[in-house]
Amino acid sequence: MSVLDLYGSQLADLTKVEIGDDVEEIDLTENRLKAIDERIVKLEGLKKISFRKNLLGNVEALEDMKSAGVLVEMVLYDNLIKRLPSLHNFKVATKVDFSYNKIRSMELVAKVS
Repeated sequence: MSVLDLYGSQLADLTKVEIGDDVEEIDLTENRLKAIDERIVKLEGLKKISFRKNLLGNVEALEDMKSAGVLVEMVLYDNLIKRLPSLHNFKVATKVDFSYNKIRSMELVAKVS
């Protein structure tokens, strides 16, 4: 299993970070990320990801995640998110945390079965 741990690195983006195709866990807690890197969206075997305490506002890119069918944990705690992405493809997720954001509607969550 490959893990990428960048906890507390204070990165504004991931342009200088190598993200291998075999990464299964990514911890991006306490950085300054404002966008989700497209390489993360393209990972097929990603099982856990944490964007806790970043500056993410728009997370619609999550709707296109190739790993949605195998992802079990996604943490977006304490960001600037106002609108939830559609989560209907995240069938095996056991933990999805959007706490401490600026979300105004839970409409899309109601559609998750």
